[in-house]
Amino acid sequence: PGIPGPFCLEGVYTKDARFITFEFSARIVAGTNLYVSGSQYSDFLFQNGMSMGRRIALEIKNALKNRKLEVVLT
Repeated sequence: PGIPGPFCLEGVYTKDARFITFEFSARIVAGTNLYVSGSQYSDFLFQNGMSMGRRIALEIKNALKNRKLEVVLT
């Protein structure tokens, strides 16, 4: 339940194009958002650059506004 939080999967591709994950970080790490001003995808999703911390704050703010806080927090 709740919002899928920021996480990072680190891995490699093998010669036969299989992806092998060797590390999972269930927190905000450098690999989650390489761009200080936000992920390049945030430009498409939110029309401006947005860091991971700002994205989390926005999701919580929207949930509070829509009376859905219990849905996104665990």
